[in-house]
Amino acid sequence: MKLISYNDSYYKHIKDFQINASQLQFTIAPLDNIRLAKQNPNRHCILGLSEQNDLVVFFVLHEDSEFTNYFSTTPETTIFVRSLSTDERHLRQGYAKKSLALLDTYLLEHMPHIKHIALLVDKPNQIAYKLYISLGFKDVGVEVNNDGDMQLLMEKSI
Repeated sequence: MKLISYNDSYYKHIKDFQINASQLQFTIAPLDNIRLAKQNPNRHCILGLSEQNDLVVFFVLHEDSEFTNYFSTTPETTIFVRSLSTDERHLRQGYAKKSLALLDTYLLEHMPHIKHIALLVDKPNQIAYKLYISLGFKDVGVEVNNDGDMQLLMEKSI
């Protein structure tokens, strides 16, 4: 598996990305994220490609996000991960975990100023919460009300 930065040559892959309704209760669809990133240069869309070069995971790395005031780390050295999703045809195959495990190396190579990773997880999403804990993220004890959804802030140092 490998992580790459989105460019328009992958647009067809994004259009073909399948995300189900239960996933959409916790995230924004990749195509919508691409549109947002075109309006905001601090949003970096990242693709997780399988060994067969299939698009299996999508997420956004967001610098200077609206949540920086919640971070326990300095905003300039912290990247916020948002909208992590797995193509529903590839769910429960370990791709989300693999992509997050590769994130440290990706950031060291492409964004060396980043020293910390932050993300929010919806309180009811225990599957994601346990995944993040297994990857070294810590629940920093901060709850965020994000448009009526209670979320927990998790952070990790690279």
